[in-house]
Amino acid sequence: MAVAVCYMKGGSLTQMEYVLNNMASSITGMICDGGNQGCTMKGIAACATAFESVALALKGVHIDKVHGINGFTPTVTVKRQATTLP
Repeated sequence: MAVAVCYMKGGSLTQMEYVLNNMASSITGMICDGGNQGCTMKGIAACATAFESVALALKGVHIDKVHGINGFTPTVTVKRQATTLP
């Protein structure tokens, strides 16, 4: 969703990559406590993070490719995130 928002705001491919890295770096590893009201709060946190990640990326602010879960391409980042899921 965050990458789509960036696209709709006229973001470049590089800025969309920034958004992906910002999102992956900020909410990866969020602890699941089972299906309850906490899930709603996690969804709200993810949406808020998505919009903030877009705003930062459009200003050129991003987590670099060499930090944490981020890969050298968006595909690698997504694959790394998928492998951290239980």
